[in-house]
Amino acid sequence: MAVITNGSLLYRRSVREDLLQADVVLPSLDAVSSETFNKINRPHERLRVEKIIEGMAAFRKVYKGQIWLEILLCKGVNDTPGELQRMRESVERIKPDLIHLNTVVRPPSETWASPLSQGEMEAIQAFFGEKAAIISDFNRHPSSSSTRDIAEGILRILRRRPLSLTDLSEGMGISQNELHEHLDPLVKAGKVRARVFKDAVYYEISGDSEKV
Repeated sequence: MAVITNGSLLYRRSVREDLLQADVVLPSLDAVSSETFNKINRPHERLRVEKIIEGMAAFRKVYKGQIWLEILLCKGVNDTPGELQRMRESVERIKPDLIHLNTVVRPPSETWASPLSQGEMEAIQAFFGEKAAIISDFNRHPSSSSTRDIAEGILRILRRRPLSLTDLSEGMGISQNELHEHLDPLVKAGKVRARVFKDAVYYEISGDSEKV
């Protein structure tokens, strides 16, 4: 069982206790300075990033499962040397098992939110060390990709979490009709399965998905 959370209420003991039975908890932390945190996340006025970090660190002390921390990077906002250094210090307090580095890959709400290049993301990955992995998909032009490339891309994304056809379409930049052409063989091969949840169809990994 995986729980995806923004981590804002982990300072509450009751919330930390409720999460102890999860296999994986995936909190997000996009900034550690108040000004940058408020710009990126636009939190409730009573939320303080210092308290959120304290809650994540307290949760790590009692939680025995996996913590996968996601950091969304915006160019010129939270990717400066000072911001990254403070982020790394906070990450060392939280002690996640993995650090997932992401950037702006969907149309943002704010015009100032711009993605980092693959090279910039790789440099930040090296800065955070061996626990860090880039989860952004920079290959967003599937028309020049082979069927095998697209199928591998679908499997790579679904290994992170189940997604609807709409989510897959937006995440990969492929029309839903074209996605169906690549999903159907994966479903028939037992590599992917479709599951209905709250009147929506989600796709998830099933069986041996290591070979396409």
